[in-house]
Amino acid sequence: MTATALELAASAHLEVLLRGEGAARPVTAVRLLDGTAAGGPSGDRGGVLVVLPWVPPRRGAALPPLAALLRAVLETGTVAPAAVAVVGPEDRVVNAPTEVLALVTRAGGTLLWGAGNASAVAARMQARLPAGEDASLAVAELLAGDLDLGVVVRRLSGALGVGLAVTDAAGRELAVAGDVGSAAEVDPLPLLLGGRRIGTLTLGGALSVAGEGLVGAVLPVLVLALRVHQGEERADAPAGRLLAAVLGDDLGAREAAVRRSRRLAVLPARPVVFLVLIPFGRAVSTTALQRLSRSVEPAVRAADDRGVVVVHEGSVVVLVGSDVDLDRLQRAMYRRVNVPLSLGAGRVVDDVRSYPGAHRQASRAAVVGRALGVANKVTRFDELGVSRLLFQLPEHERRSFARDVLGALAEDTPTAHEGRRVLRAFRATNGNVTEAARQLFLHHNTFRQRLTRLQEDVGDVLGDAERRLAVFVALDLHRLATDRDT
Repeated sequence: MTATALELAASAHLEVLLRGEGAARPVTAVRLLDGTAAGGPSGDRGGVLVVLPWVPPRRGAALPPLAALLRAVLETGTVAPAAVAVVGPEDRVVNAPTEVLALVTRAGGTLLWGAGNASAVAARMQARLPAGEDASLAVAELLAGDLDLGVVVRRLSGALGVGLAVTDAAGRELAVAGDVGSAAEVDPLPLLLGGRRIGTLTLGGALSVAGEGLVGAVLPVLVLALRVHQGEERADAPAGRLLAAVLGDDLGAREAAVRRSRRLAVLPARPVVFLVLIPFGRAVSTTALQRLSRSVEPAVRAADDRGVVVVHEGSVVVLVGSDVDLDRLQRAMYRRVNVPLSLGAGRVVDDVRSYPGAHRQASRAAVVGRALGVANKVTRFDELGVSRLLFQLPEHERRSFARDVLGALAEDTPTAHEGRRVLRAFRATNGNVTEAARQLFLHHNTFRQRLTRLQEDVGDVLGDAERRLAVFVALDLHRLATDRDT
């Protein structure tokens, strides 16, 4: 099976900017350059499709001169490559510079254009070619300096165009990319080490001949990545077990874990902060929580290589350094999961004996955040205000006080909901009727009339300070009982 540069461009979703003589030439190999283009590709360049990553040297930096990179590719040697594919950064919309178009036109070349991960683009095009001497090159392109199991599986899935999942020998899902489905179209492939099955690769669709060749070449890499993953899990297990013991209710086990963690220097001796993750609006099993912890762990490790992730008391507990940007970490974790999360953060602590208290703060922040309807945003304990005290009241007391003070406004009706919105706007503006009316897009006289009618149900909130305080507290208690109010 052969393919032209135009066919490979379509398979990798690249735009064809210029069509030269090599556009219809059969491609024999795909070469991924490192972005410096010190020289052209070796070998028979006439059938080679060159993939050139055009990325900045560091995040936020300017892009390097593309014309100089392409000139090294096009003008080195006597035979031009079949085509050159320029893959730009994913987070920028960049058009081809005029001087680049002129350079490729003079060389009579074919220019493909796109954005994304250049390694995945090259591997996807390589998968369309017959398997052979370039299989090892395809494997190198898939790795691109990274042996993380999740990264390798995602890149291989992108190259093949099918969903993939890797499970261990016990059937525990360790990495997944794309849609595998409830039943794969092809038989799972065993991952063998020394004749012993240590895992399984499940494919979500049938493969081409070239795709089968690529998978066959990558299987040993997956075995190695799986072994590295399992080794890291075993290395992390002591920290997870000790952290769970430190946070537990058994005081004897807690003290023993504290002493052992200090003796072995397992838990980080530095200022840290706890994050507690709870799936928003749904109950999940322990197995689902374990899967969630494995999904977010790569993001935690990327933010803090000494971070610890453990499942404890119906939630996922994350321990990271106090210098970690929690909002950025939350966004990185959310990209790896398919459920909304309530996240709570405790205060910064620097001693292992303070861990239980910091964990309780983070748990309370997560639970209060979920009760207030806050999803996919970090709720910090220090920012809870009076809600952290009100939430400690028994639920029946909270509901009873809200009903007694708010009366009909505590009901679940459109009229009651609108009344609560008026009172909350009045409180948020510190009793400024004009500003409250502006926030609700009402005339100030209309707002004042509505507030006057509401006082028939809740009492004199304008002239009685004690009554006003009771109404405002009842509004908070009502919000803790339902996440329907904004």
